[in-house]
Amino acid sequence: MPGEIRGSTVAVGADRGNSSGVEPGSPEEERRRQEVIDSYKVVCLCNKIRRGVVQRAIAGGARTLDDVKRATRAGTGPCGAKRCGPVIAAMLRR
Repeated sequence: MPGEIRGSTVAVGADRGNSSGVEPGSPEEERRRQEVIDSYKVVCLCNKIRRGVVQRAIAGGARTLDDVKRATRAGTGPCGAKRCGPVIAAMLRR
């Protein structure tokens, strides 16, 4: 039969390709998982800019709110950074 696979098995819960050297289920793995989840949280509601985008701008050399605005458009929406400005400022201080 076309498309039929014979003699193949799939192991449930098998290794998911964890090449990071972190023990599955460890606190370190949970911390890394939470970092990924946090990076997808929206910081700038007006322009829908996520935390990870702002973090990459900071890692790329942005040092001020204006630098982050130029690099990401975060803080350039109708609210004028009233909502996201304090969050971005806190990220810059870290």
